[in-house]
Amino acid sequence: MKETLAGLAVQALQLMSPVILLLIAWLSAKAAQWIGAHVQNTRTRAVLLRLNDAVTQAVTAIEQTAVAAAKKPNQNSKLTANAASAVKAAALDELKSHLGPKGVAEVIAVLGIDGSELDKFLSTRIEAAVYAEKQSLSFGQTAP
Repeated sequence: MKETLAGLAVQALQLMSPVILLLIAWLSAKAAQWIGAHVQNTRTRAVLLRLNDAVTQAVTAIEQTAVAAAKKPNQNSKLTANAASAVKAAALDELKSHLGPKGVAEVIAVLGIDGSELDKFLSTRIEAAVYAEKQSLSFGQTAP
């Protein structure tokens, strides 16, 4: 009886081994996909956090220097169109300086944007930060 059961167990294992190997291979592939996605998400999150911090720092620095200087000649404390354009260009340069060449390259690589689209993307982030700062000031909060 024991021999019969042992024989059946060996036969069942021989029949099931391809299925088991296939299952192990499938699980390994899924684990590799999950790990790759997790690594990519972590890298993307880190780049976006660094970018957000750099945008905030650049906008704050330009607000302290260039905007204050540009508003002085104008009596109503508003920027002219030319001055606003110059301030935006200065903020973009400041942001790229904060990121550095490697940071700029990493933003391009991680977000999958073309190098020619980078200035537009960063300008949009700068405008959003300026808008958020104006909103926080209009509600009586202090700027970050």
